[in-house]
Amino acid sequence: MSTEKQTAAETYTNRAQDIAAMLGWLTDEIEVHAERANAEPENWGFAGELGHVRQKVKEILAFLSASGDEQIEEALAELRM
Repeated sequence: MSTEKQTAAETYTNRAQDIAAMLGWLTDEIEVHAERANAEPENWGFAGELGHVRQKVKEILAFLSASGDEQIEEALAELRM
């Protein structure tokens, strides 16, 4: 393990890269989840699981963007049109 201290900028860059990697991983996991859900289209559990994930992602977006819940919901509704 390195004993060198990172600068704030280096730590920021590493964390931003980690987040980007996790977003890609999340996309992959949603695809796998969709395959399982498609195999059981009557199972509401899969929709419930995504509801939980959706809420957590919305919380993160609200934190980073300083947007309110209502603003995010309106933007999502517009994207569905």
